[in-house]
Amino acid sequence: MAVLVIVTGLPGSGKSTLGSALAGKLSLPLIAKDRYKEILFDVLGIGDRAWSRRLGQAAIALQYDAMATVRDAVVDAALWPGVSEPELEGLHLPMIQLFCQCPFEVARDRYFARVRHAGFMAECMTIEDYEGYRPLVEPLAVDAPLIRVDTSRPVDLERLVEQLTAIRVGQRSGNPGR
Repeated sequence: MAVLVIVTGLPGSGKSTLGSALAGKLSLPLIAKDRYKEILFDVLGIGDRAWSRRLGQAAIALQYDAMATVRDAVVDAALWPGVSEPELEGLHLPMIQLFCQCPFEVARDRYFARVRHAGFMAECMTIEDYEGYRPLVEPLAVDAPLIRVDTSRPVDLERLVEQLTAIRVGQRSGNPGR
């Protein structure tokens, strides 16, 4: 049975870093929205903020399609609490939510400090715009085991892999391990 490891949290909370490391450690594919968006920028071009948002929506659609197709993966998820749950649960796949949490200000500062694909520069977000991400300080309300990871300090990746592996094995045997 397939199990999706959904990595959630604020932009800049460490989702991409942690998701990539976990995919490698678990020998699973990584389904990352920003990677799809980068490919779309490369193929379709870079535009204004509205264009970037349209490509973002297309990238999310591709991400859901990949989740439904691959079914056993680590997902670097740009998903919104109170919005994304029905579509995610509509996949009818076992999942584990790994929520990256750190102080809002830490995630914000990381977000503005990182180097990104040139296409993302069209978004030109301000610190005030980033405030719109406040709902992402909470995990998704999905029927799945939840692991909160403090990403304000180094993560014990080996321990996290052990936790995820135990839950994944439990889900495959019919014991969700909550």
